[in-house]
Amino acid sequence: MGSLVDYKNQQYILEVCKRLYEKKFCFHWYIVGDGPLRKSLENFVTENGLESCVTLTGKKSFSELRDLYRQSNFLVQATLIEGFGKAPVEALLHGVIPVLNNISMAEEMIGNGSRGYIFDAEHPENLEILVYSIMKEQHRFINMIENGRAYVKWQTLENWANNCVAAVNDFFEEK
Repeated sequence: MGSLVDYKNQQYILEVCKRLYEKKFCFHWYIVGDGPLRKSLENFVTENGLESCVTLTGKKSFSELRDLYRQSNFLVQATLIEGFGKAPVEALLHGVIPVLNNISMAEEMIGNGSRGYIFDAEHPENLEILVYSIMKEQHRFINMIENGRAYVKWQTLENWANNCVAAVNDFFEEK
């Protein structure tokens, strides 16, 4: 989801899709967004016969994106650079389990495995193996969704501001 640019690493996702497709794994992957890599990603999908299981949707309006979240089980991000990403928070809100490359705030967002999954985007087999592992853990999904929704309830600007004020106050009280 987002801009189709190198650092978002959508090509990695497509490599994983190719591997899953070749092994007859049943899935449908949506890649949401637009950008300079769109044509090359579309070409990869076509050249590898992935049209039946991968859709590049282009940009989506808020309501279209909400509908897409509501029909999805997972949000997968292989991004190479990301802070506290908006897409995983939106996914958690809609009951979608995040599966994130292990960078920056990913561990915080998935709550040590209580809200989602982490992988290392260095090699496509890492995510492929995780996908198979996740499918064996369906009994955990309800709790993960509930934990995710409880988590995002506190991810507001007001709470962030209150935490900043408290940190500044604590700093000056210590001196």
